[in-house]
Amino acid sequence: SLDTGSDRKGFKNILRATRLIHLGKPMVSKLPNCVDPSQAYTALFAFVLGHTSTLTQSSLLPLLPLSVLLSLSLLVALWKPKTLCLAAILLGLLSATVRFDAHLENEFPQSWERKDIQLTAKLVGLPQNHQGNVRFNAVVSEQSTSRDLFNLKGKNILLSCYRCKLSIEPNQTWKFTVRLKRPHGYASEAFDYEKHLFRQQVVAKGYIRTKGINELLNHDANSLASWRHSIKKSIERVLGEGAGSSTIVALTIGDKSGFSSEQRKLLQETGLSHLFVISGLHIGLVFVVALWLGKWFFNYVSLFKPRLFECCPRPFLVVLPALAMAGFYSALAGFSVSTQRAMIMLTIYSAFKLQGKEVGLMKVLLIAASLILIFDPFSILDSGFWLSCSAVTIIAIASIRSEKLNLLSLQPLLWLGMLPLTISLFGQVSLVSPLVNLIAVPLFCGLLIPLTILVAGVHVCLPFELTGLALKTLGSLYEYIFEVLTLIVKIDLAAISLSPFTALQYLAFCALFIGLIRRWRISVLVACLLLMLFPWVDRSMGRERNNDLVVTLLDVGQGLAMVIQSAEGVTVYDTGPKYGSGFTAAEAVLIPYLRSIGAQKLKRIIVSHADNDHIGGYWTLTDTFSAQQVLTSRPDKIPEAQECISGMQWKEGETEFRILSPDKTTPSGSNNRSCVLLIEHSGTRILLSGDIERQVEQHLLETSVDLSADILLVPHQGSKTSSTQKFIDAVNPSLAIVAAGY
Repeated sequence: SLDTGSDRKGFKNILRATRLIHLGKPMVSKLPNCVDPSQAYTALFAFVLGHTSTLTQSSLLPLLPLSVLLSLSLLVALWKPKTLCLAAILLGLLSATVRFDAHLENEFPQSWERKDIQLTAKLVGLPQNHQGNVRFNAVVSEQSTSRDLFNLKGKNILLSCYRCKLSIEPNQTWKFTVRLKRPHGYASEAFDYEKHLFRQQVVAKGYIRTKGINELLNHDANSLASWRHSIKKSIERVLGEGAGSSTIVALTIGDKSGFSSEQRKLLQETGLSHLFVISGLHIGLVFVVALWLGKWFFNYVSLFKPRLFECCPRPFLVVLPALAMAGFYSALAGFSVSTQRAMIMLTIYSAFKLQGKEVGLMKVLLIAASLILIFDPFSILDSGFWLSCSAVTIIAIASIRSEKLNLLSLQPLLWLGMLPLTISLFGQVSLVSPLVNLIAVPLFCGLLIPLTILVAGVHVCLPFELTGLALKTLGSLYEYIFEVLTLIVKIDLAAISLSPFTALQYLAFCALFIGLIRRWRISVLVACLLLMLFPWVDRSMGRERNNDLVVTLLDVGQGLAMVIQSAEGVTVYDTGPKYGSGFTAAEAVLIPYLRSIGAQKLKRIIVSHADNDHIGGYWTLTDTFSAQQVLTSRPDKIPEAQECISGMQWKEGETEFRILSPDKTTPSGSNNRSCVLLIEHSGTRILLSGDIERQVEQHLLETSVDLSADILLVPHQGSKTSSTQKFIDAVNPSLAIVAAGY
């Protein structure tokens, strides 16, 4: 996820939330006499439910009918207070719909895509710099190119600067020449980049034209973002790049952009992601430590000034400084959603504490979630919002049963309780997570996190040789921790991939969770766990019974990746591109899709030819899934593969596969040597043509092969090199599919 400079916005949100909490009187005293406190909390839950229900809609509901329904429900609620929940649901739904609809109306004009635009923009958040390529968010102050672009003013855009020679730093105001396009990303089962950009309210993304006018107009070096950037640079100057540097930066200022994709995957597979970047756990830890230090300090001072607590009550002397420390650490983290949630919850807790009142954890969570959604309705698109709220809910449920909970005893319950959400968001679950967390949580919370904050803070404020040495020692320790984690994930079944839960699995999960809290027999708990994780619930098994064929063309941008599910297994035809950064479409799209359909291994991989947009993800794919057979036209690139040759054929159930090209007489060239595959199932024919060009199309026509097909994958992503009239006439498809970028 990108740091989009939410620090100022997050600080305003917390200030607004604080104004709603009156320290002198209970909050419920402000409610009308006709509404009791329990109804108020139920209404808050209904508001959150209505707001989040927008995620279930394929399109936004019309505003006018929603407004009319809300008005009517409010009138009814005045007469029948018990109907307040209905009004709260509609209010939440309308609140989200209005904000989302307003953002959608600011769509970047298609006619201005990839044209030079001059604009003035101010950087927000921390820029990300990887090997000279800089990416950052900016808010447009003005543009002088066209009246058609008036909607850009005041909006958030995402810009990149390739091989950048400009000195890009936070809170700078620049005059840029840019080329923009609408926010766009892969349609993926794992990470929906387009939804991510929508959550960040990005209306356009693009790149800086280095040959255009790019002029620095202003630089506010005294901002929070600039301070965070200087802390990051100070740490990186001492440690350079690596896991140690990335971890210390993440724990100090909440910037996790330094972690590589391999390191992120490692943390996910061991279930330790929540420890390696500032989250609600870290904010709570700072609050508790500051609370303990405050109690110790003022108890010591009271020995010399016995009337201290008469002048100022003990809770005010202890709680308010602890809250300020937690707020300061949240500011360092840029006020991400999880830190906002934690800060608002701590503020509510402190408000009740200063009033001498007790409040349940679920009630505090309801108030915090409602306030977050009021000030930032887009936060429901953050996985962090759901993960943090779910974790607090599980803790609240567990605390009803036992008042002697601690970080260690909570780990198994948290792992189990978060299981459905983890599988839904990430498509896999870490089986070593409970054990690893039993060791890592006390180590990090009791030692490493406080030590990291202390050493980094002293180094930034008073840099000298000793603090640099301490920083290097910490960095080496984190490097060693990553090496240990690498050994752990090499254990068989350290992490397993699972499809989203079926109804039966959800029932088993609920039974298991209730059984743990109520302490059922161990045999019953094990049976529930096996039922929940047993592989026969995979959705791919259904096709073995009904003998269906499912062919899926995946969105990998400009490239190709297809999944063919037959009665006997799964075949992958091409694997999508690989990019210079090492990122592949296979890890973003292909592998998550295979996991979502419950694939455990592959029947066959067919790599049509050796162009990057077809072969790029092959090695990423085979690192995750084994295959019984690999076919390609370029065995020189994949030594373990068998060469595909015209005439090869096989049958899987009622599905027949036949290679039509290449043969010994096929025209030369990487594209022309593509494996052309014909699939026939129950009378329906599908022709997968790879990147063949007009010479091979003519060659196929001359060999008198029956090319007729109901569905055609258009050759070479629809390029003008292919799709001659005679070839199209011979195929005569009812459906033609182009695997192109946008």
